[in-house]
Amino acid sequence: MIVNVIGAAVNIPLDYCLIIRDDQHTHNHYAEIMALGVILLRFVAAFSFFDALNLIFSSAIKGAGDTRFIMWTISALCLGVMIIPIYVAVEVMGAGIYAAWTIATVYVCALGMAFMLRYRQGQWKRMRVIESQLMAQEKS
Repeated sequence: MIVNVIGAAVNIPLDYCLIIRDDQHTHNHYAEIMALGVILLRFVAAFSFFDALNLIFSSAIKGAGDTRFIMWTISALCLGVMIIPIYVAVEVMGAGIYAAWTIATVYVCALGMAFMLRYRQGQWKRMRVIESQLMAQEKS
């Protein structure tokens, strides 16, 4: 296992150095990639913030037993806000990578906000994960 990790740590950077050589690509090619990368990293930053909301609040709601809400929200938003819009934007309208990332970021934003609002409503406080009969049996 350790040999594999060390091998990957050495070989992957070497592969990139050997694959991308300065004589194969012009400086303009690298500038285009860098400009694209900067904009995509901005999408990743926004995506990561709302994905953190998603993970924190969905885990809290799941732990409280509100799993149906999680299931239906993910299903509805995934189809309605991500899959269908990305397909239409990219395949039908010919939009590019920015449109796809915009839609994916909006999806994660909607998911994070939906779970945060559900958590703040407090309906999870009234749910029982362990049945009251089982709790009574344990006490006696």
